[in-house]
Amino acid sequence: MDSIVEESLGELIRLDQRTGGELVRTLDVWITAGCNASEAAEVLFLERQSLHKRLRRIFAAIGGDPRGRGKLGALAFAVKLVRGNAQLRDDPRP
Repeated sequence: MDSIVEESLGELIRLDQRTGGELVRTLDVWITAGCNASEAAEVLFLERQSLHKRLRRIFAAIGGDPRGRGKLGALAFAVKLVRGNAQLRDDPRP
C-alpha cells in the first residue's frame, strides 16, 4: 500500500506538508464528487476559481489531469488510504 500511495501521491503529500495545504483533501472531495468542480467547490466552501487553482497545483504535482489516463481509480484509492477512510474489507459494519 505504501508504494501505491507514494507512486500516486508522493509529491502532492510532500507539497501539502511543506505548505500546510489542503490539496490532498481537495483531491479527495473532487474525486468523491465525480470530478465535478461545482459540487466539490460547494463542499469545500470555495469559489470555483479557487478550486480550479488548487486543481492546477494538484495536477502539476501528480503529473497531470488523471481523467482519461486510466489512473483515476488508483489515485482515488491512494487518496482514501492517505486520508484514512478506505474500506479495505468486505464488511458492511461501519
